[in-house]
Amino acid sequence: HNYAMPKGHATPDSTQLLGQWRIEVSPKNESAEDYFLHLIQAGDLSLGRMVDSGLIRDGSQVGVRFTDGSKAWEVLFGTKGDASGHITITENGKKLVDRDLTKNVEKQTGLFGGE
Repeated sequence: HNYAMPKGHATPDSTQLLGQWRIEVSPKNESAEDYFLHLIQAGDLSLGRMVDSGLIRDGSQVGVRFTDGSKAWEVLFGTKGDASGHITITENGKKLVDRDLTKNVEKQTGLFGGE
């Protein structure tokens, strides 16, 4: 469902895909803490199915494991304290990437007059 841009939004409401869509999810059973993790794969009509994927847990981190061709990806996100996470990418048993996710957010500039 495409939702209209809020009244007074700085960007004209003529760009169909700019901020006019969202995914709304609700837990099956609400609790004091609910976590949502979505793996979104983009592709054209020739994409037959999503990559093989699954939920992974490591202590207070939760994430997703998926394979794409010969590469296996594991991405974990912290569920406690400050923002944290880890990414591991392997190909044919060799680790290509094995590091924590950055804790820094890049300055948002250049998008519709942002400073």
